[in-house]
Amino acid sequence: MKKVLVCLSLLLAGCASESTMSINDSSTNVIVPLQAENLQTASLQQEVAGFQVEYKNHTIIINQPANEILNNLGEPMSYFEADSCAFLGKDRTYMYGGLEVATYELEGIEHILSINFMDDIIPTSEGIYLFDESTKVIEVYGQPVQQTANMARYVKGDSQLDFIFKDDVVVSMFMSTTLGNQ
Repeated sequence: MKKVLVCLSLLLAGCASESTMSINDSSTNVIVPLQAENLQTASLQQEVAGFQVEYKNHTIIINQPANEILNNLGEPMSYFEADSCAFLGKDRTYMYGGLEVATYELEGIEHILSINFMDDIIPTSEGIYLFDESTKVIEVYGQPVQQTANMARYVKGDSQLDFIFKDDVVVSMFMSTTLGNQ
Protein backbone atom coordinates (compact mmCIF):
# COMPACT_ATOMS: atom_id res chain seq x y z
CA MET A 1 0.00 0.00 0.00
CA LYS A 2 2.79 2.43 0.92
CA LYS A 3 4.55 1.70 -2.38
CA VAL A 4 1.33 2.41 -4.30
CA LEU A 5 0.86 5.73 -2.48
CA VAL A 6 4.45 6.76 -3.17
CA CYS A 7 4.18 5.79 -6.86
CA LEU A 8 0.90 7.68 -7.26
CA SER A 9 2.39 10.70 -5.50
CA LEU A 10 5.34 10.71 -7.87
CA LEU A 11 3.03 10.31 -10.85
CA LEU A 12 0.89 13.25 -9.76
CA ALA A 13 3.92 15.37 -9.01
CA GLY A 14 5.26 14.63 -12.48
CA CYS A 15 2.57 16.66 -14.23
CA ALA A 16 3.18 19.73 -12.11
CA SER A 17 5.48 22.04 -14.01
CA GLU A 18 8.09 24.11 -12.19
CA SER A 19 7.45 22.55 -8.78
CA THR A 20 8.92 19.99 -6.45
CA MET A 21 7.35 17.56 -4.03
CA SER A 22 8.84 15.61 -1.17
CA ILE A 23 7.44 12.48 0.40
CA ASN A 24 8.35 12.23 4.04
CA ASP A 25 6.70 9.14 5.51
CA SER A 26 3.79 6.71 5.46
CA SER A 27 1.31 9.43 6.46
CA THR A 28 1.47 10.89 2.93
CA ASN A 29 -1.91 10.78 1.19
CA VAL A 30 -2.70 10.91 -2.50
CA ILE A 31 -5.66 12.66 -4.06
CA VAL A 32 -7.08 11.37 -7.34
CA PRO A 33 -7.19 14.16 -9.96
CA LEU A 34 -10.56 15.90 -10.13
CA GLN A 35 -12.64 16.31 -13.25
CA ALA A 36 -13.36 19.98 -13.87
CA GLU A 37 -16.85 19.38 -15.27
CA ASN A 38 -17.96 17.72 -12.01
CA LEU A 39 -16.54 20.59 -9.96
CA GLN A 40 -18.17 23.24 -12.13
CA THR A 41 -21.56 21.56 -11.71
CA ALA A 42 -21.11 21.47 -7.94
CA SER A 43 -20.02 25.10 -7.76
CA LEU A 44 -23.17 26.21 -9.58
CA GLN A 45 -25.53 24.16 -7.44
CA GLN A 46 -26.49 24.59 -3.79
CA GLU A 47 -23.60 22.98 -1.93
CA VAL A 48 -24.35 19.89 0.10
CA ALA A 49 -22.74 20.12 3.54
CA GLY A 50 -19.96 17.62 3.87
CA PHE A 51 -17.43 16.73 6.49
CA GLN A 52 -15.89 19.63 8.33
CA VAL A 53 -13.47 20.43 11.12
CA GLU A 54 -13.24 23.24 13.66
CA TYR A 55 -9.82 24.85 13.81
CA LYS A 56 -8.89 28.06 15.64
CA ASN A 57 -12.61 28.87 16.05
CA HIS A 58 -13.22 28.54 12.29
CA THR A 59 -15.15 25.87 10.43
CA ILE A 60 -13.37 24.31 7.44
CA ILE A 61 -15.77 22.46 5.12
CA ILE A 62 -14.73 20.25 2.21
CA ASN A 63 -15.50 21.85 -1.22
CA GLN A 64 -16.32 25.27 0.25
CA PRO A 65 -14.58 28.44 -1.02
CA ALA A 66 -11.25 28.70 0.78
CA ASN A 67 -10.16 32.35 0.59
CA GLU A 68 -11.97 33.65 3.69
CA ILE A 69 -11.06 30.65 5.84
CA LEU A 70 -7.40 30.79 4.77
CA ASN A 71 -7.25 34.50 5.57
CA ASN A 72 -8.80 33.84 8.99
CA LEU A 73 -6.33 31.04 9.76
CA GLY A 74 -3.38 33.37 9.19
CA GLU A 75 0.07 32.59 7.89
CA PRO A 76 0.64 28.85 7.34
CA MET A 77 3.76 27.13 8.68
CA SER A 78 4.49 26.01 5.11
CA TYR A 79 2.96 26.26 1.66
CA PHE A 80 3.20 24.26 -1.57
CA GLU A 81 1.78 25.16 -4.97
CA ALA A 82 1.73 23.37 -8.32
CA ASP A 83 -0.08 23.57 -11.63
CA SER A 84 -3.09 21.29 -11.51
CA CYS A 85 -3.01 18.04 -13.45
CA ALA A 86 -6.80 17.89 -13.63
CA PHE A 87 -7.90 21.35 -14.77
CA LEU A 88 -6.72 24.92 -15.29
CA GLY A 89 -5.41 26.58 -12.17
CA LYS A 90 -3.28 25.69 -9.18
CA ASP A 91 -3.40 23.05 -6.47
CA ARG A 92 -2.17 24.41 -3.14
CA THR A 93 -1.32 22.85 0.22
CA TYR A 94 -1.16 24.87 3.45
CA MET A 95 0.38 23.43 6.60
CA TYR A 96 -0.94 24.67 9.94
CA GLY A 97 -0.22 23.32 13.42
CA GLY A 98 -1.84 19.88 13.35
CA LEU A 99 -3.61 20.23 9.97
CA GLU A 100 -2.68 20.10 6.31
CA VAL A 101 -5.29 21.86 4.14
CA ALA A 102 -5.21 21.30 0.38
CA THR A 103 -7.16 23.41 -2.10
CA TYR A 104 -8.11 23.29 -5.76
CA GLU A 105 -8.80 26.26 -8.01
CA LEU A 106 -12.01 26.45 -10.01
CA GLU A 107 -12.88 29.48 -12.14
CA GLY A 108 -10.26 31.49 -10.26
CA ILE A 109 -11.61 30.61 -6.79
CA GLU A 110 -9.83 28.32 -4.32
CA HIS A 111 -11.96 25.57 -2.70
CA ILE A 112 -11.12 23.15 0.12
CA LEU A 113 -10.00 19.85 -1.43
CA SER A 114 -8.84 17.91 1.63
CA ILE A 115 -7.90 18.07 5.29
CA ASN A 116 -5.20 15.80 6.66
CA PHE A 117 -4.98 15.51 10.45
CA MET A 118 -1.27 15.57 11.33
CA ASP A 119 -1.37 15.05 15.12
CA ASP A 120 -3.72 14.30 17.98
CA ILE A 121 -4.52 17.86 19.09
CA ILE A 122 -7.38 18.37 16.61
CA PRO A 123 -10.47 16.12 16.54
CA THR A 124 -13.02 15.60 13.80
CA SER A 125 -16.23 17.59 14.36
CA GLU A 126 -17.67 14.46 15.92
CA GLY A 127 -14.86 14.19 18.49
CA ILE A 128 -12.52 11.52 17.09
CA TYR A 129 -8.79 12.07 17.55
CA LEU A 130 -5.75 10.32 16.14
CA PHE A 131 -4.90 7.36 18.39
CA ASP A 132 -8.53 6.75 19.45
CA GLU A 133 -9.69 3.14 19.39
CA SER A 134 -11.36 1.86 16.20
CA THR A 135 -14.40 0.85 18.26
CA LYS A 136 -14.94 4.52 19.20
CA VAL A 137 -14.99 5.46 15.50
CA ILE A 138 -17.76 2.90 14.86
CA GLU A 139 -19.68 4.06 17.95
CA VAL A 140 -19.57 7.68 16.80
CA TYR A 141 -19.98 7.32 13.01
CA GLY A 142 -21.83 4.00 12.70
CA GLN A 143 -21.11 1.45 10.01
CA PRO A 144 -18.78 2.74 7.27
CA VAL A 145 -19.72 2.64 3.60
CA GLN A 146 -16.43 0.89 2.90
CA GLN A 147 -14.33 -1.08 5.34
CA THR A 148 -11.27 -3.30 5.44
CA ALA A 149 -9.29 -4.62 8.39
CA ASN A 150 -7.24 -1.40 8.43
CA MET A 151 -9.57 1.25 6.99
CA ALA A 152 -13.06 2.70 7.43
CA ARG A 153 -14.60 5.20 4.96
CA TYR A 154 -17.59 7.41 5.62
CA VAL A 155 -19.36 9.58 3.04
CA LYS A 156 -21.35 12.74 3.76
CA GLY A 157 -22.64 14.98 0.99
CA ASP A 158 -19.83 15.41 -1.52
CA SER A 159 -17.05 14.49 0.89
CA GLN A 160 -15.52 11.44 2.51
CA LEU A 161 -13.67 10.75 5.73
CA ASP A 162 -11.12 7.95 5.86
CA PHE A 163 -9.73 6.42 9.05
CA ILE A 164 -6.66 4.18 8.85
CA PHE A 165 -6.08 1.78 11.73
CA LYS A 166 -3.06 -0.05 13.04
CA ASP A 167 -3.62 -2.50 15.89
CA ASP A 168 -7.21 -1.17 16.18
CA VAL A 169 -6.00 2.39 16.80
CA VAL A 170 -6.58 5.38 14.48
CA VAL A 171 -3.23 6.29 12.90
CA SER A 172 -4.54 8.48 10.05
CA MET A 173 -7.62 10.66 9.47
CA PHE A 174 -8.18 12.26 6.08
CA MET A 175 -11.19 14.23 4.77
CA SER A 176 -11.50 14.85 1.03
CA THR A 177 -13.87 15.62 -1.79
CA THR A 178 -15.74 12.87 -3.61
CA LEU A 179 -16.22 15.09 -6.68
CA GLY A 180 -14.40 13.62 -9.63
CA ASN A 181 -14.51 10.09 -8.15
CA GLN A 182 -17.72 9.06 -9.90
